[in-house]
Amino acid sequence: MTHNVLTAPIVDAAVSGGQQAGLARASDTIEVMASLRVYTQLGHYARRCAAAVWLTAPFAGANLPFLPSCVIAAIIYGHLGQIQTKHGRFSVSRAGIREPRGALLLPREACGMAFALEPRDGRAILCFTEGRQLVAELSLGDPSDAPRVLEAMGFARGALPLHVEGSLRPKFRAALGALGGTVAALSFFIGLKLGSYPLIMLSAFSLVHAVLAMLLRDVRVAGDGVWVNAPLSRNFIPFAELQGVSEAGLWLRLHTTRGDFSITPPLLWPGARSRAARDALVVALREGASRVASLPEPIPASRAGLALRPREGGFRELPMSADDLLRVVESARAPSGARARAAASLLRNEPESGHVERVRLAAEGSASPQLRRAFSCAIAHDDEAAMTEAIAAVEAEDAQATAGTRRRPSAPAE
Repeated sequence: MTHNVLTAPIVDAAVSGGQQAGLARASDTIEVMASLRVYTQLGHYARRCAAAVWLTAPFAGANLPFLPSCVIAAIIYGHLGQIQTKHGRFSVSRAGIREPRGALLLPREACGMAFALEPRDGRAILCFTEGRQLVAELSLGDPSDAPRVLEAMGFARGALPLHVEGSLRPKFRAALGALGGTVAALSFFIGLKLGSYPLIMLSAFSLVHAVLAMLLRDVRVAGDGVWVNAPLSRNFIPFAELQGVSEAGLWLRLHTTRGDFSITPPLLWPGARSRAARDALVVALREGASRVASLPEPIPASRAGLALRPREGGFRELPMSADDLLRVVESARAPSGARARAAASLLRNEPESGHVERVRLAAEGSASPQLRRAFSCAIAHDDEAAMTEAIAAVEAEDAQATAGTRRRPSAPAE
């Protein structure tokens, strides 16, 4: 089956998703006829239990015949995997999906990304995820409504940053996974020896989660690049360095000027939705790199090198106009260190509300946690020591990228 990806959640370098969301008006609300299915945390674990039943059914023996195992799995998946399905007319806006003049059924802030499946039986299906879990599906009777819904919720071009992040830090998650995997493996073999199907099923369920915990990476895609947080490393990859994206089994591989980085796709379980989510992430990455490559430099490189160098009066005293500083702050092509210094200089010398808002929006549109922290320090007018420390962290990140740079051929676009 082919998939029609209708959204690419990328933040434009000049106008971030937060800025567009801030400009939203009441007239952005639309109404559509649809069916909405919202999944719960219980539903996610129920479906995983169903998968464990399927995987371990051959070991059931006399405890639980194969056919009833499949039936149980189907019941768990079909009935416990959702809160309810609502049919009728819904209002869609930047706040999310709600019943007309009723309760908010799906908050926008609960969704990290959205993607569309190929229309089937004359209906378009929009899927919404948070982290690595499917949180809701919206089935539209009119496929032409799909782009309108995505636009109304802020998932079209210029959307809020796409993020696939778990609730635990990768390093901590990997440590728990290693410990849990060891215990689960031992329990699995004990269950085989004892002929205990419940222990076998529970062990298989735990082992799958333990392995995934050790492999998963947190990913955030924004207007200036990609943040990849792995158990043993953390890397900010500016779009200016991204040369291509390819698939490598379970992984997606980012080819950059300083080597290759692997990331896990948004949804790991096989199926049409996982395939569409992976395609949406690939489109987001490729279009982000193309967009940044087409942007003009905020100021000439020679002038930037002189202007953004620390001076005797402090790093905030920069011989540039406010407009030039804003161009640097908002440019996805400018080095992160230069953007941080420009924000500090701008808000120290001209702390107007309009400038503060544009720096805040630039922070929302950045994938780098270090750069977002530096922007936040500039907005908060932190003391010189805190600001210097934040900028030093950003420039260390830049230096690490520069030191590791090595040219590689671009990966095929297909």
